Amino acid sequence: MEDFIQTIKKAAVPGFVFVVFCIIAAGLFLVSCDAKQYITLNRDGSGTCRLSCTLDHSLVEYILDIGEAAGYFEDREKAAVFDIAQIKETIKTQKGISLVSCTSSKKNSLELVVSFTHINTLISSQNFFGKSKMISFTTVQNVNTLNLHFDQHIFELFLDEMSMFSPEDYEYFLPQKNETKESYFETLDFSLENGAQLLKNSTISVEISAPGEIVNHNGKKIRPNTIQFLLPLEYIVFPEKPRDFFIQYK
Repeated sequence: MEDFIQTIKKAAVPGFVFVVFCIIAAGLFLVSCDAKQYITLNRDGSGTCRLSCTLDHSLVEYILDIGEAAGYFEDREKAAVFDIAQIKETIKTQKGISLVSCTSSKKNSLELVVSFTHINTLISSQNFFGKSKMISFTTVQNVNTLNLHFDQHIFELFLDEMSMFSPEDYEYFLPQKNETKESYFETLDFSLENGAQLLKNSTISVEISAPGEIVNHNGKKIRPNTIQFLLPLEYIVFPEKPRDFFIQYK
């Protein structure tokens, strides 16, 4: 039990850094949550990324129950689901990004803001991005293109990144390698009440604000310079076919 709690607290931290652009780990480890990502790009390629995450009450109680049973939380009422100090220390070790702020005003919420000097520096500094090609940023004839790509290979690489932990530690939230959707949903329902349905209903929101005129995209324009992408969590875990989300601006 204690190993499982340690996994939640340790693995969720690098996850928030991993997905500076698409928040995969937050959604996977925190199935029952409201996760939103806000990315602001500047003319020089720098920018900021803000993550807002709110856990469902049922998941908070589940984590506290396990932590209390394992003796990990000495005081349930004072227990912190998000270890702010550890998150800050983890971000300090990451290349290409700087911490702007990290707060948890409530037990079930996290607000994290990081800045980056250049989007390509950020991408090249993260081994996962280099191996997966999940994020790309190119400029051709003064048109900038930011592309997010998802497929089965990327999710398998993500599971490989989790190899630092025992599969038994994260089986409650992440599917085992080559596990079927049906088996995974059964595990989720065992771990959380209506866990499978919670995942099916979960959608990750990513909003990207560009510094110039947006000339093409395949998301939803919610403001003149901002495009919103909605990523179904079920698709990220079990992608049936490759999928790309992109924004082009000049």
